[in-house]
Amino acid sequence: YSIRYDGSSASEGNPPPTDTNDCGDSYAVAGNTGTPPLSRIGYKFDGWSLTKNGSPVANFTPTGNTTLYPVWTKLNYTINVNANTEGYEDLDYTLDTAKIGVPISLASVSNAFANLKPDYTLIGYSTDPDATVPMYKNSVTLTEDIVKDLAATGTTAGEYNLYAVYRPKMWITDYDIRSISPDCDFPTDPCGCWDVADMFSLRIRTYWG
Repeated sequence: YSIRYDGSSASEGNPPPTDTNDCGDSYAVAGNTGTPPLSRIGYKFDGWSLTKNGSPVANFTPTGNTTLYPVWTKLNYTINVNANTEGYEDLDYTLDTAKIGVPISLASVSNAFANLKPDYTLIGYSTDPDATVPMYKNSVTLTEDIVKDLAATGTTAGEYNLYAVYRPKMWITDYDIRSISPDCDFPTDPCGCWDVADMFSLRIRTYWG
C-alpha cells in the first residue's frame, strides 16, 4: 500500500516523500522530515493523523492506500499593553493566551487604565505609542500578517506590543476678534481695516465624552 503525506495546509515546506507498506504490517509514521520541513504561521506541528483535524498517530496498520494529514496546534502569543501615561511608563497589562484568529477582549485592560489620566478619555490601542487614532478598541485579533512577524519557538510565540491611546476630554481654541474700522478701504488696504483697539479674545471649549 502507498502512504502519502499531505502538506497542503502548511504555509511552507514539504512533507515526507510517499512511502509504501506491506499488507498486514504495522507502519511507523514519519516525523516532519520533509526538506525543508513543513511550517504554518501561528501553529506548531504535532504529528500526523489518519483524518483531517484528527489526533496524531505514531503507528498504524494500513488496510489500503492511505493519506496522512498534519496535526497543527495554535501557538500561544503574548500581548503586552502599555499604559502610555506619564508616571506609568512601565505599567504593562499582559495577555498571554492570544492565538491566531481568536478575538481577545481588551475590557480588562480598559478597566485598569481608565482612570490613569483624569483629563483624558481612553479610546483604544495602537502599536504606535504616539498614535492619536486607535487600531483596536474593544478587542484584538492576531491575523496571519501580524503573527508571521513575531518570533516563535516551541509552544511559546513572540510578543505583540500595544500602547494605550487617549483623547483630551476638552479642547481649548483661542480666537482674536477685531472690529472693522468704518473708514477703511477694504479692496486696497484690507490690513488697515482691522481696528486693533477694539480687539478682544474668544475662547471656545469643546468637550468630548
